[in-house]
Amino acid sequence: MESITPIAQRRGSLAGSSLAAMVRRMLAVVLAVALAVPMLPARVHAQGGIQFVRDAEIEELLREYTEPILRAAGVGGGGLTIYLVPSKEFNAFVIDGRRIFVNVGTLMQSETPNEVIGVLAHEIGHIAGGHLAGLRNELRAAAAITIVQLILAGAAAAAGSGQAAGAIIAGGQQIAQRSLLSYRRAQEQAADRSAINYLNATHQSGKGMVRTFERFADQQLFSSRYVDPYAVSHPMARDRVAALDGLARQSPYYDTVDPPRLQLRHDLMRAKVAAYVDHPNAVKRRYPKASDSLAALYAHTIIRMRSSDYKGAIAGIDQLLKAMPDYAYFWEMKGEILTSAGRPRDAVAPLRKAVSLAPRDTALRVALGKAYVVSGDKGLQGDAIKELARVTNEQRDHAEAQRYLARAYGAVGRIPEANLASAEAALASGDYELAKQFAARTKQGAKTGTPVWLRAQDILQYRPPGR
Repeated sequence: MESITPIAQRRGSLAGSSLAAMVRRMLAVVLAVALAVPMLPARVHAQGGIQFVRDAEIEELLREYTEPILRAAGVGGGGLTIYLVPSKEFNAFVIDGRRIFVNVGTLMQSETPNEVIGVLAHEIGHIAGGHLAGLRNELRAAAAITIVQLILAGAAAAAGSGQAAGAIIAGGQQIAQRSLLSYRRAQEQAADRSAINYLNATHQSGKGMVRTFERFADQQLFSSRYVDPYAVSHPMARDRVAALDGLARQSPYYDTVDPPRLQLRHDLMRAKVAAYVDHPNAVKRRYPKASDSLAALYAHTIIRMRSSDYKGAIAGIDQLLKAMPDYAYFWEMKGEILTSAGRPRDAVAPLRKAVSLAPRDTALRVALGKAYVVSGDKGLQGDAIKELARVTNEQRDHAEAQRYLARAYGAVGRIPEANLASAEAALASGDYELAKQFAARTKQGAKTGTPVWLRAQDILQYRPPGR
C-alpha cells in the first residue's frame, strides 16, 4: 500500500486514480476481515499445523480448577476444552465459548493454584459474558466506520483532493480503532469483576489474581508512562491491580489458602512442565538435588528419562510411588518410562493401574491403548480397540487416539475400520486431502450403507470452513 504523504503531494487525475486504487484495496481488506470474523474459531480449529501440549496430569488438574468456576458462572463445562500452548510466556485467552488456551508459561510462573484459577476465572468471565460474540459485532461496526470513511475518501479523491482524502482515511481509522479498543477495555474490566464474583461464590481468594496483575504492572513499569492509555486493549495494569485489590479485599475469603493436597499437585505440575520445556541444567538449578521435595524428585526423574537414564528414572518413580501410591499420574509416568526404555509390554500394568485410579481421564485411556498397540502382543489388540474406540466415540477429533486405533484395527485385519480411523485422524489434524484418500479406500472395502461406509461418505463430502 502506498504511503499517503507522497500521494497528497500529487495533483489532478493521477492523485485521484492512485488514491482510488488504494481505497479499493483497503475496502477489499476491510470487507474480507469483516466477513471472516465469524469463521475465526473454525479456522483456528482447522489448522493442522498448530501444535498443543497434551498431558493427562496437567489437563485433569486444570479441569479441577475450572469445574467449580464454571458452575458458579452458570456455564456448562461439558463442551469446554482447555488447550495448552507450548509458549513460556504468561498468557491465557479464549476465541469462542468452547475453548480456553493457556500457555505452559502461565503454569510455570504461577506459584499457587489460586493464581491459575484466577486467570481461568477471568477467561470464563469472557465466555459467560458473551464477549466473543460482542467483539465480532464490534469488529463489524469498526469495519463499517472504516468503510464509510473510505467511501468519503474515494469521493474526495475523485474531486482531486488527495490531502483531504488522506485525512479522512486517517481519521476514520482512528475512530474505528478507539471505538474497538474502548469496547475491549470494558470487556476486560467486566471479566475481572466476574472472576472475583466466581471466586467468592466458590469460597476462594482473589489474592492470586492480584498477584498476577502485580507481575504485569512490574513489566509495564518503564514503558507505561509513554503509552496512550486509550490505545491499549487492556486497562493499564496498575489500574487493574488497584481495582482488583479493592474487590478482593472485600471478600471474606481473601485470606483463604489452597488445600495442601492441591498445592502439592500444583507443585508437581510445575516441576513436570519445567522438566520438559527447560534445559536440564536450568531444571537442576530450580530443583537442587539436596531438596527433599516430591516436586524436585519428580523433575529429576523426568530429566533422567529424557536423557535415557532409564534405570535412574525407574528408581525415582518408584520412590514417588512409595510416597503417593494412589496418585494415578505417577503410575502413568512409570508406564511412559518403561515405554521409552523399549519395554512397552511392561508398561501395560502400571497404565492399567493409572486408569483404575482415574477412570474418567481420557488421556490415560489413550496412553493405555497406545501401550496395548505398541506392545506387539496380538492378544492385546482387542483391548486396544476397546479403550481407543471408547475415546473416539466421545471425541471423534482426537487425532492421536484415531491413529493408534487404526493400527489396532489393522493388526487384527479390520482394514475398512483401519482406513476410516486413519481418515478421522487426518481430518482432525487438518490434512483434508489425506482424509479423503483414506475415506475413499474405506468405501471401497466397506459394505454399502453400513455405518463405516456412511461415515466415509460424510468425510468425502466435507468442505473445510472458509474454503
